[in-house]
Amino acid sequence: MTWQECKLAALQKMFSAGNTIENDEATNDYLAAMPAAANEAINRIVATRPLRKSAELPADGETRSFDISEVAYDFKNTGSLEVYFVGEDNLPLKIEGARVVAGKYLVLPQITETGTVLFFYDAKPNRITSSTADTYKLPLDEDACSLIPIYIAGELYKDDDMQIATYYMNEFETGLYALVPTDSGVITDTFVSESGW
Repeated sequence: MTWQECKLAALQKMFSAGNTIENDEATNDYLAAMPAAANEAINRIVATRPLRKSAELPADGETRSFDISEVAYDFKNTGSLEVYFVGEDNLPLKIEGARVVAGKYLVLPQITETGTVLFFYDAKPNRITSSTADTYKLPLDEDACSLIPIYIAGELYKDDDMQIATYYMNEFETGLYALVPTDSGVITDTFVSESGW
């Protein structure tokens, strides 16, 4: 969903608008308030379904510690720790013994091979502002994006009709509760001993 599609969907919920966004007196105040409401909605959503991203780090046989803020500008927190080594065969293998120290440093065990380390983390979404392009693609999955216009309508329609605004906020909360977590970690159909016993 693009930012323009999101704004249009919110206006359609509030005013039964057409298929285009009209910049007129009736909608200008609502359009100006939409970025803040959209950021609130996105932050609520990523608290339920984190925005997972990955950073590629060099595995050169020597470097064992990385300042996460230098390799992942949008790092929010580690979430479920996922660190993999990718060698010449392009097969990701979980790195045992990796750890995050002080919420800032990724510390790896000795890796003797040369390749790439993939570090997965929960990211901070980019903020939407008044200068965000209409073509900007919202950073969430489609099912989560569909909740943003509902939240915007509920938040911005409070002064016009509290009953309808409450209905939209209840719809948002129900949709948020129904979001299914995305897969992470290693998923397999067989039992694998991680400790070797």
